[in-house]
Amino acid sequence: MGNLHGLFADESGTHDQAVGTLLAGYVAPAAVWDDLWKRICRAHINARLGEVLMEPHPHLTKPFHMTAFVTPGHEDYAHLSDGERKRLIQTLVGLIGRSRKTGFAAAVLRQEYEATLRRETKKHIRDPYFFCFQLLLQTVLWWAARSLPRGDQIQVIVEHRRGTEMRGQAAYQEMLTRHDPHGYLMPVCVFMEKKRAPQLVTADLLANCAGRFFKRPGLRMARSDDPVFYRLLTNKRLQHHWRYYDGPMLKEIEDRLIRDGYIVVKDRRL
Repeated sequence: MGNLHGLFADESGTHDQAVGTLLAGYVAPAAVWDDLWKRICRAHINARLGEVLMEPHPHLTKPFHMTAFVTPGHEDYAHLSDGERKRLIQTLVGLIGRSRKTGFAAAVLRQEYEATLRRETKKHIRDPYFFCFQLLLQTVLWWAARSLPRGDQIQVIVEHRRGTEMRGQAAYQEMLTRHDPHGYLMPVCVFMEKKRAPQLVTADLLANCAGRFFKRPGLRMARSDDPVFYRLLTNKRLQHHWRYYDGPMLKEIEDRLIRDGYIVVKDRRL
């Protein structure tokens, strides 16, 4: 029996108006996540003192949510001073980087997804969320085959959101049965809320930062553009793998699926 690893993942940009859809998360041994659980119990952070509490802080009654945190004037964080906000995010980023983790992100531009792919291809891929879910798992399995001993397994835990769980489960089962020859994935993918799995804060933060990064022209970023994300990417304990699909890459996938017979189209213009 090998070692158990956890992949905690979250999504960003699943609504129709989003520029892109992505899933992102971190993989680490179970012992690393157990330690993090103790440090961010219920994801309540004492921003004023810059330390993690085992009991909820009276002024932060909800699990940390990066989208709300970066929204100006959001009611969950409006009571914090600039210094308290800075210490809060520094505490979280510091916790993520305390021990070795491998980060993953898979993203697709929704406008190019709609404009590039044929109707038959979209029917096969299903939708951007399903597509990104599988891309994320493909990248994780590619990494696992090169980094983990045979016999190790990965438990996938995804933040629960209404409207996506059934698609996520379908994407997971397809990857499990067709694309996991070494048996790294556990039989079941688990969808949970942050209050039950505060380790999901790490995925929430990565997904939000990655979503903003993929909107940047030329995918370029300086430290001053996003200090939080820059600190994650430059942490020597953290390694990140990316899959980002624009129009040409989507067309390449479509051509391969048609060539391999997975998609049959009436008009075979390639």
